[in-house]
Amino acid sequence: MGKDFKFKVHEDSERANDFMKVFGRLEECGTSFISELANLPRFDEPQYVFMIDLSELSYDERIRLADHLSERFGVALSEIDAQIAKRGVPILASEGVITVENPHRWIDLDYDDEVDDDMDEEDDDHYSENYYGGDYDDGWED
Repeated sequence: MGKDFKFKVHEDSERANDFMKVFGRLEECGTSFISELANLPRFDEPQYVFMIDLSELSYDERIRLADHLSERFGVALSEIDAQIAKRGVPILASEGVITVENPHRWIDLDYDDEVDDDMDEEDDDHYSENYYGGDYDDGWED
């Protein structure tokens, strides 16, 4: 799953130096291309975040990440490690961009069958018209 979602930190963001120190790169695998709201330390309001896919981290990266977070937040390493295991590691969505490497695996292109199975042919006419009205010619013979 995680290899499909790549989060790249903006080079000028606060997190860029952290990523280089911990991972040696500005890009890391995420768990989803959909951000979620999370309550984070040092923020008064919930923030949109992406989650790091911990299954894609090497053992050494996981250790460096825990050490870094422990130092940054002044929390015991054992507590940080427990929180990582329980809650994961969020990345502020505003500090980078997420890309989907294999969109065909995550976007259902055959959605109209599932949306309304009992749609009659009259309702289906809008699928055969182009954006401005009239018949749509897809170049295929009937």
